Amino acid sequence: MICCAMLAFAPQGRDMDTRLNEYLEESRRLIDAHIDQTLPPPSMHPKPLYQAMRYCVLNGGKRLRAILTLMVSRMLNAPDEAALAPALAVELIHCSSLAIDDLPCMDDAELRRGKPALHKVFPEGISLMAADALMNMSFELISDPAYLIPDDVAVKMIGLLADTIGPHGMVGGQAADLQSGPDSSFANLRYTHMNKTAALFVTAARLGVLAGNGTSADDARISGYARAIGIAFQIVDDILDLTGDVALLGKQPGIDQQRGRMTFVNYYGLNKARRIAENSINWATNGLATYGDRAWTLRALAHYILERDR
Repeated sequence: MICCAMLAFAPQGRDMDTRLNEYLEESRRLIDAHIDQTLPPPSMHPKPLYQAMRYCVLNGGKRLRAILTLMVSRMLNAPDEAALAPALAVELIHCSSLAIDDLPCMDDAELRRGKPALHKVFPEGISLMAADALMNMSFELISDPAYLIPDDVAVKMIGLLADTIGPHGMVGGQAADLQSGPDSSFANLRYTHMNKTAALFVTAARLGVLAGNGTSADDARISGYARAIGIAFQIVDDILDLTGDVALLGKQPGIDQQRGRMTFVNYYGLNKARRIAENSINWATNGLATYGDRAWTLRALAHYILERDR
C-alpha cells in the first residue's frame, strides 16, 4: 500500500518525476498482485481459457487507468480497500478491449506490450472468449461481498462500467473508428476518441470519486480532468503511431496509417496535434486548483501522459 508520506506534500521539479515513478511502480505492483490473486489459476478447466485470460492481463502494462482510480480515491482520503475492486475492474476491461482491438477482424496486430498479441498465442476463438470473460469478471468484482462495497455504491459503479463498455461508450467508439477514413469528419474523429479512449479514463476517475465518497462537485471536476487527459492520451498515441519505435511502443507503429484511419495527426498535422494535447493537459491540471497539493499525483500523471514515449 502506498505510504501516506508519499501523499503528504507536492514534490517539485525533477523530484516530482522521481516520486511519480515510485508512486506508479508501487501502485502497479499492488494492482498486479491483486489481479494475480483474482484471476482463476491456469490449471483450472478449461485450461486454454484461463491461460489466455492470464496472458492477456499479466503480460505487462502500465495500469494507468486502474492507478487513476486509486489516485482519485486516495486524494479523497479513502483507503485503498475501498477502490481496489473498481480499479481491478477497469484494468480487466482495458486489457479485454486491447485483445479485441488486436484480433484479425479488427487491427490484426501482431504485438502487444512487446509480446505476441493474444490471438497469436491462443486460437482466435479462445482469445475472443478470454476477452469476453474478462469484461464479465469486472462486474463480478464490484458485486463481490469480499470487497465490502455498499450496495447502493456497487449499483452505481456497475451502471457506470456498463455504460462505458456499451454502444454509447467504447463499443460505439470502436465502431466509429472502423468506419473512419481519410475523409472522415472532425465530428466522427472526436466521437471516436471520446468514446474509444477517453471514456474509460473518465470512468476510472469517477469510480475513484464513488469509492472516496466524493460529492457531485468532485465528480464534475474530476470527470473534466479525466476527459482532458484521455483526449491527450489519444493524441499522443496518434503521434507515437507515426513517430514511435516498436522497441519502445511494444506494438507495431503505423497501423492507423496503413488502414487509412483518421487520426488527430492526419487531421491537424503533427505540430498542431501536439499543441492540442498540451492545451488539454493544461486545462486538466488547471481544473484541479480546488484540491491544492492533494492533487499533485493527478497533475503529475497528466504531464506523464503528455511526455510518454510508449
